[in-house]
Amino acid sequence: LINQRRSSGEFYTTKQLVAEALDMVEAQGLLAIALYHSHPSRTPDPSPTDLEMMQLSPNTIFVIDSLDEITAYRWLADTGLHRIVGVV
Repeated sequence: LINQRRSSGEFYTTKQLVAEALDMVEAQGLLAIALYHSHPSRTPDPSPTDLEMMQLSPNTIFVIDSLDEITAYRWLADTGLHRIVGVV
């Protein structure tokens, strides 16, 4: 994915580009099981943008790495955000 902000301190891409990337993966007969990114200067809690991206691909696990913790989340259609326990 391309960083639309062109910043070394912050990454942002559009929902459309994420959806296109996931579609390309599926078109090759593959399945994206997880998307990884970091929050180097804050907690690994999903940002509003992260939550929007999660709703695009509810079967995909979103792994967020911070300075001292890695947390994984998944968007469940019936209940919304779900934190996955036991991530190392």
